[in-house]
Amino acid sequence: MATLCGWASIDERGSARGGSAGDQNGKEVKTGNWYDFGQKVVLRFKDRAKAKKAAQTMKTLCTGNYVGYDQNQRTTLYTEMQKVGWDASKLKTKCETDCSAMMSPVLRSAGISVSKDIYTGNMVAAIMGTGQFTKLTASKYTDSGDYLLIGDIMVNEGSHTIMALEDGAKAGGESSGSSSSGSSSSGSSSGGALNKTPKWTGKVTADVLNVRTWAGEENAKLTSYPQIKNGTEAGVCAEVKAGDGDIWYYIQINGSKGQKYGFVHSAYIAKASGGSTASSGGSHEKGDTVQFTGSRHYVSNDDTGAGSKATPCTAKITNKKDGELHPYHLEGSGVYGWVNASDIK
Repeated sequence: MATLCGWASIDERGSARGGSAGDQNGKEVKTGNWYDFGQKVVLRFKDRAKAKKAAQTMKTLCTGNYVGYDQNQRTTLYTEMQKVGWDASKLKTKCETDCSAMMSPVLRSAGISVSKDIYTGNMVAAIMGTGQFTKLTASKYTDSGDYLLIGDIMVNEGSHTIMALEDGAKAGGESSGSSSSGSSSSGSSSGGALNKTPKWTGKVTADVLNVRTWAGEENAKLTSYPQIKNGTEAGVCAEVKAGDGDIWYYIQINGSKGQKYGFVHSAYIAKASGGSTASSGGSHEKGDTVQFTGSRHYVSNDDTGAGSKATPCTAKITNKKDGELHPYHLEGSGVYGWVNASDIK
């Protein structure tokens, strides 16, 4: 039996922008059977109670007539839900959303804070940044709805997203975050969607600092480097907010067990003497054609977030800002944005 899901679809005219507020035909936001829209990622709640709450909110929004589809007014659902304390049953004002913007008030209803401005290109990093999800990429989760759990968020980055409103037919043995079920958390040494290029060099200020698999004291220590000692230097790649609001650093460690990545509390890392916060622009200049070899691009040259997915390609340098974190702006078939100097040649 197909797994029931919920999502924001299209406006009453079959357009993405400019329709009337509210669901004019009962299909602008909707429930329906799981389908293949090219999803490659499933985000799973670690807390099953929160998953059920979010799914109930999604179902309520999708089956009422107060929420329509309009990318021009995509955050008005968030605004109206905030007014009623994130309780979808109290929503009585017609408003608009789109597939990714809808996820933010849905998660808020379950007590999880995500920006109202998320979009499909950055929502995986944003949602994983809460520390309350596990990232699943195995084909059994992406190629059918059979192994989904209620609340699972499916994403085709840069394109579309939907939420499971019930457990799949074969989900009996599933759990939240079990590595045996094929999960791939972005808190693992693979780094997931987070940037893996160090932006500056940090030094440990504590006597001994625990290194964890994700941001938050509740997460397991890294197997290869469970602790690092006072004075140890590490490359700081990104910042992630833990569930309690504390900031953790995603770091690159180079030692006797090779190069690994993990998370440490930001309170115990200081900038090392001479540690740089910027990348050299190198010898490439504006107008040059180069080979982009990286996997992420950024909306600005000083963007400290995780960036968005990009693919290697031939690209043109359309702007250059020496001394910035991401000094080159590229345009190519697989990249459009600011990139690291180390990702071009």
